[in-house]
Amino acid sequence: MAYNDCLQDVPDIFENEIGEALGMRTESLGMMRELGPPDLCHIVKVHSSNRNEPDIGSYHHVLGVDTSSSASLAAYINSLQYSLNDKTGWFGATNTWKIASGTYCTYNAFSKVDMRVQIKIPGGVDAYAITAQGERKEVSDELWKECHVSAILRSILYADPASYSVTGLRRLTLVVEPREETRMIEALMEYFWNGWRLGSNAETQVASHAHNYLVDGLISYFSGQGRFLDCATDILAPLAYAPLGKPQQPPQAQQNRASLDFKGIDPEVASLLAEAYMNGDEEVQAVRVMHQALKAKPSCYPMLSTQAEFLRRKKQYASARVIALMAVKYAPSEFHAWAELTEVYIDNGDFENALLTLNTCPMYTYVDRDYPRVPTPRRINYPVKSDVLADYNLGDNFTNGNYGPTSFILRLSAPTLKGTFAHAYKLLTAIASTTGWDDLLQLRSRVFVMEEEYRNSTMPSTAADDEEDDDEDDHIPFKMEDVSLSDGNNEKTPAPAEEAAEQPAEELESQLTAPQTAAPHVRKRLCERWLDNLIMILFDDLRTYTSWRTKMHNLRATGQQVMHQFTQAEWETLGDLALRLHRPSEAREAYEYALSIRFSAKAWLRLLEMYTGTYAAMQKEELLRNDDVIPFAPLGSTDALMMALDAVVWLAVYNDRWYNNMAYPNPLCNHVVKLVNIHGLSKVRNSLISMNLKPAVFNLVKVYLEIAERFDVIGTGW
Repeated sequence: MAYNDCLQDVPDIFENEIGEALGMRTESLGMMRELGPPDLCHIVKVHSSNRNEPDIGSYHHVLGVDTSSSASLAAYINSLQYSLNDKTGWFGATNTWKIASGTYCTYNAFSKVDMRVQIKIPGGVDAYAITAQGERKEVSDELWKECHVSAILRSILYADPASYSVTGLRRLTLVVEPREETRMIEALMEYFWNGWRLGSNAETQVASHAHNYLVDGLISYFSGQGRFLDCATDILAPLAYAPLGKPQQPPQAQQNRASLDFKGIDPEVASLLAEAYMNGDEEVQAVRVMHQALKAKPSCYPMLSTQAEFLRRKKQYASARVIALMAVKYAPSEFHAWAELTEVYIDNGDFENALLTLNTCPMYTYVDRDYPRVPTPRRINYPVKSDVLADYNLGDNFTNGNYGPTSFILRLSAPTLKGTFAHAYKLLTAIASTTGWDDLLQLRSRVFVMEEEYRNSTMPSTAADDEEDDDEDDHIPFKMEDVSLSDGNNEKTPAPAEEAAEQPAEELESQLTAPQTAAPHVRKRLCERWLDNLIMILFDDLRTYTSWRTKMHNLRATGQQVMHQFTQAEWETLGDLALRLHRPSEAREAYEYALSIRFSAKAWLRLLEMYTGTYAAMQKEELLRNDDVIPFAPLGSTDALMMALDAVVWLAVYNDRWYNNMAYPNPLCNHVVKLVNIHGLSKVRNSLISMNLKPAVFNLVKVYLEIAERFDVIGTGW
């Protein structure tokens, strides 16, 4: 049924009662933990001719709007007036609805208040803030500045629809011109030293100047375009060498810093600067920065991690191991330090210590991002904005049927892992891809106490004690969690970083590998329950993978059709499974079969990642393991470029259909920039022209090339 009370090119979620979405947002303010949900734009529509027609309340979510002042938010609401359905009928326009009022809500993650701008058309503008307790307060210039930075970070970190999806979300381009980028950078730099107040990602326990959402947003913005040197010279270098002693230091910094003078350089920010230089192929500058920072503060954990990563890239695994051990010593409660040490052991082929170190990683409870809480809508309108869909079937009307959710392939546990558990599983699969499943089980039995060994060691010598022994066996899982992971009988808590600094790295490593002369199992460790669970998840993945490949082999041997043996969702899941197990060639095959059945944005994006070299190292390892693997087209070849552009076109149409007008930051734009880096802007543009696309479709893709040219990424000059 067609409605003329809907916006033309914006998703419209209709309320049952006017204002209920605003009320629920107010109630949920106390539950906001981090950056907050996307902005909420609520409007009230009235019938222009029939006064008896009841008013209508609707809303949508939005990212990318300039929230630096109440005027910019009021302008956005006014712009929606032109989006109302104005199709012309036989006797003129039939637009009988107009916007009478609107409220724009945007969350201030620094002060934990919801900034709101309410306008009446015609009428005035009222700006105010709502606290977590539901109280109204006056706004100030400082609150607007904080609100602007908060909205910028949400736009950057929520840019990927695959990782953050909300019903009725509209994404707009955050930065179009270099002057707008300069303004954005100035705003972020002004609040850089307060970034720790925003919190940090799921793999960081304590937010700091080097690990917080503001830093994540900065790095994500510049790394997507490959502009590491711009980030280093324009932002990080001035911050790293700025005078220290800033106000509002993180609590842990106030406790650990006896003096804030680190000889003219901030070691934490310098770690980001060194990493930017490394990624920008300025290794001499990176080494110079690392030397200065470590000379100023040798116990800086972020800088030690950066140095270990640099040595890993240079394949200096012995030196990287020493540095990674020092990072663990100075930050024993940080997951990233232990994960770095595990990766060093994997690179060095020391899988026993890799498994032991992985078992020692501190695991954190995953805290999901802030999502909006909204009432059940009366109806939702998703208007089609253009005619580009005529030649592109995105499968909007497709239904899975009753067979899809019952498949065991769709019930694998690995895709549900989040945070530190997902990272730990990635490390475990890296070990298994090199050693194989059988050798992994042997490693596990060599370094960890098996259940049978534990029971035999605690079995009483007389039959009279059998009942007590049974009681003890019932508590074995709880004892396994309580046993210290360090050798010996010392049960003291880990020493603070200042005391650990006095202990050499060689002694710390010896604690991981020191043998004991008691019973054979005494030198072993108790495997953490979460690692046992990950090993079982890996077993399920390998079992499913083996069943799939066996079935594929039998079907091809008997000449049967392969594609329709699985549903589209199953093929897509099998592609993800193959990628998790480091088999990209088989993942590509599964994604191609999925696309043969119907459109899938995820499958197209994974194929685009393969065409732009995201899995190049994994592909190289697969070729070394198996000579029968069909290699991908070389990255610099025309075939790879044309396949990548085909994926870009489909994803650009998909983004346009679902109101993702954020040209950058955008995962699709990141891959277009990679194509420009590899092939050059002229070749990419000419290849796109040779595809003879419709003008509307060509313009959708051309936007990403214009972003690359406007910000002068590598490859725009040739």
